Amino acid sequence: MPAHQKSFFSIVTDCAAVRSLALGENGIIAGLCKDAVYLDMSTVDPDGSRAVAAEFSKAGLTMMDAPISGTTLTLGQGKASLMVGGDQAAFERVQPVLLAIGPKVTYIARKAWPCNSKLR
Repeated sequence: MPAHQKSFFSIVTDCAAVRSLALGENGIIAGLCKDAVYLDMSTVDPDGSRAVAAEFSKAGLTMMDAPISGTTLTLGQGKASLMVGGDQAAFERVQPVLLAIGPKVTYIARKAWPCNSKLR
């Protein structure tokens, strides 16, 4: 991962895939610089998301969950919605990038609450 990269995004199928991508050998955690933010846009089990985020926190790194919502049509039209959970200062740093993905970006302070809200 380039040292100058300030944000890294992933969208995968389930928590096992998030864990593998984020924490596996040569995973995101191994190459993320201290001031960068990892945003997982997958809709996955909230407990699994919190567990991965805890590993990032132990390493002094920032992970946020930002599950994306929308149909294939709305995504193609650039009308995706995102709920973002995690550190507010990190959210403010990545908000311009998130707004480029979709016009409706909602900050939810608690980690994994976006996944929890979307799955309930």
